[in-house]
Amino acid sequence: MAVEQFSRGTAQTNLRVRNAFHEMLYVHTQQFPGRVVPMVLLENGKPGYAINAFINHLLMQGEQESTLHQKISALCQLYEFCKRRYGDRSLSEEELRNLVFHFGNAKLNGTIQTDGTDPTNLYWTPIRPSTVKNLIRYIGAFDRFQEMFLGARRLNPVEVHFQTAFERYCEFKRRKDYDPFIHLFPSRSQKQLLPQYKVQEHRRDLSKRRQQKAFPVGHIVELIDATDEPRDKMLLLLMAFGSLRRSEPLHLLHEDVLGRFKDTGAAWVRLADPVHGEVSWLDDNDQEHSGPRQRYFASIYKNDHFPPVHPLRNLMPRCRYGRKGHGMQVGFKGMTFSGEGNNNFVHWLHEEAGCLFWKSYQEYMDRYFHGKPKHWPYHPFLFIRLDPEGFGLPLTIPGVDKVFERATRRIGVTGYSTHSLRHFYGYYTASVLRRPIEEAQVCMHHATVLSTQVYYKTDPLVVRSELLSVTAPELPQNDTFMHRLDLPKSWNFDAVIR
Repeated sequence: MAVEQFSRGTAQTNLRVRNAFHEMLYVHTQQFPGRVVPMVLLENGKPGYAINAFINHLLMQGEQESTLHQKISALCQLYEFCKRRYGDRSLSEEELRNLVFHFGNAKLNGTIQTDGTDPTNLYWTPIRPSTVKNLIRYIGAFDRFQEMFLGARRLNPVEVHFQTAFERYCEFKRRKDYDPFIHLFPSRSQKQLLPQYKVQEHRRDLSKRRQQKAFPVGHIVELIDATDEPRDKMLLLLMAFGSLRRSEPLHLLHEDVLGRFKDTGAAWVRLADPVHGEVSWLDDNDQEHSGPRQRYFASIYKNDHFPPVHPLRNLMPRCRYGRKGHGMQVGFKGMTFSGEGNNNFVHWLHEEAGCLFWKSYQEYMDRYFHGKPKHWPYHPFLFIRLDPEGFGLPLTIPGVDKVFERATRRIGVTGYSTHSLRHFYGYYTASVLRRPIEEAQVCMHHATVLSTQVYYKTDPLVVRSELLSVTAPELPQNDTFMHRLDLPKSWNFDAVIR
């Protein structure tokens, strides 16, 4: 791969000795334009052939940025563990066979001794079994690659086990959304690959009551009203009443706020793929163009007056940045714009929420954009940072988390994440509005109903009330908990104008 430019990045903690066995560089290449590519250098200053060949293999398969970094990080951690434990000497047959086993135990239990010391200088703290499973799985992917393409021995060998029909039944029964009668399929046995080292199953303590995923309905209005900053109010409205994930508002452009719906007065917010979504713009000669957003950034936002290392230099869609992108990297899980009429806009849970968004949007523009220098803030993203150090730069994921954390602390409701607002959308649609799951699928922009089922939760009291209305209609029913939210009149923008 022809390297054009690179930036260095290493990681270390306060205790452990700085890693001197490998370094990860993020480079720009001609083979994969528009994204940064990780490259691993070993302690001798030369690229690691096997791991960099594996990186190229993953990129050719279209590996996403986040999972690519996780797989490479797992291999780098294994390499460092091997170097610190065994040094530069060649491993014996037994040590090589148990390398992954000792690595998994070190990650699972940590390497710090009871007296606070660590002879390996790794200073690893214990991590969850599920995380260790992922690390072993990533090492297994590298194992298969190097065995197939490089002719190398497996780090974590596997053996073939022939399953009986009963074993197959037990295995599929443990899985989710699988047919437990798969054992009745004509084949009576099946091959199963069993790695030499497997992480023990972590059993959940069922005595502990799990907290509800959805943000409490009774506090959602309080959450919005207790937030005075118009930018923060817009974010919370999009996530709670528009079902957007925390990353999706950060892809919105100013051009995506198209105006208001004439019938309700709610804001009309367009949703689109951050790379291929259509957008219109004017060039320096006031000629109108339309095309994918990737071309829009390359045409308008080169920002040559900024230094080469500035985050606003040569803007790209935010999902194309790497982890070393100065906070510009924002993932995009994907949206499905199904249905008729180009279903590419926010479906407000209540139109009053859309009206409040429009009012907050105007306050936001008046406060932070009107009267600013021409071309400020040199990027088209709707949400900006308001802190003194990064004022005007695009808002980051940690910034969204801080907005939600401050809002929940303000009303005294803790223990929820930003994703609980999306769960609130699904719960409210099912239990209060009682809309079919197919409608919720369209509103939440899911590709399949299976994805919507995660959020579409019906309250048991709703089920009981529905059953009583059929089996015992003469009984009085108290369903006050199922009433729609009593939204404040101040949320209606037309009422505020009057």
